[in-house]
Amino acid sequence: MVDESRIRKVTGLWVVRSEDAILAESRDVLELDEPGREAVVLFPTADIAMALLDRTGDRFALVAASGTIPDVAYTVSDRLAFDPRKVTIERL
Repeated sequence: MVDESRIRKVTGLWVVRSEDAILAESRDVLELDEPGREAVVLFPTADIAMALLDRTGDRFALVAASGTIPDVAYTVSDRLAFDPRKVTIERL
């Protein structure tokens, strides 16, 4: 954790997976680090399978074969951050 908010580019290929699908795959990933919070990884919407997500305001639900998972992602500026309690986020 940090004393002030910062955004930095992170290297590598990053993937977001659910039980049913790969939701995102990108090398254009940013990390947002804010005081008092865990860092979050931000994915550009161009690298996300947006057809699998249903938007309500600034939140997104995953619509998958196994059912709908609410609040799986949220908008941060022009990118999406995924909830690591609901999907797997990893750097390969």
